[in-house]
Amino acid sequence: MISKESILHIPKSHMAYGYDDQTLHIRLRTKKGELNKVILRIGDPYIWAQGGADGGNLDSKGASGWISGQNIPMNLERSTNLFDYWSAFYRPSHKRSRYAFILEGEDERLLYGERHFYSIKDSQDPLLNDLSNFFCFPYLHKADVHHIPEWVKDTVWYQIFPDRFYRGSKDKSDFNIEPWGSKPSYDNFMGGDLQGIINKLDYLKDLGINGIYLCPIFKASSNHRYDTIDYLEIDEMLGTKATFKKFV
Repeated sequence: MISKESILHIPKSHMAYGYDDQTLHIRLRTKKGELNKVILRIGDPYIWAQGGADGGNLDSKGASGWISGQNIPMNLERSTNLFDYWSAFYRPSHKRSRYAFILEGEDERLLYGERHFYSIKDSQDPLLNDLSNFFCFPYLHKADVHHIPEWVKDTVWYQIFPDRFYRGSKDKSDFNIEPWGSKPSYDNFMGGDLQGIINKLDYLKDLGINGIYLCPIFKASSNHRYDTIDYLEIDEMLGTKATFKKFV
């Protein structure tokens, strides 16, 4: 039996998105090693033999015969200890799509849609054209497509945990910090700061670094600062907004 509880698809997310203004990327998660094949069943919701122009995808009066559906084999993209991840791409002719997944195991074939799992018999099963159970990608608009800037392709990134990188401001008497080089723990502070990063920019440049990714620098109570208290304030142990502006 196919483990339904392991199957996951989230529409309009990292599992269904516009890769560019012509192409959708669709992903599905299943239990590791359980399925022999996954097929993406997808098409334009308004192409019908009859009645499609008035919204026949949701049982409108007089609608019959959805004829846009295509079966696209999904690729096994990667596996983890527990799950397999499948992917496929589709170029909708009119920017809009309805889709479901055909799951094939050793002795079972299921149609997985937005509302239900259905057992299906063969490629002629009428459930394959029942769009009321299909996921929806309403419209592939170029404004919704994430465009990666060209400069990113030539960027060598260096991630910095500011508290542990370098202490630029020597006077830290107002803060409870350990001597530099002390054994780090999950709750102690070393006093690294934004001025310390500024002081080391030439060093980073010599390494070939041309992009810096900072762990959080906002006001917080922990050394890693992922428990942000105020997203509008620089943590005072790291410096001021003026120091951050200088760093930028």
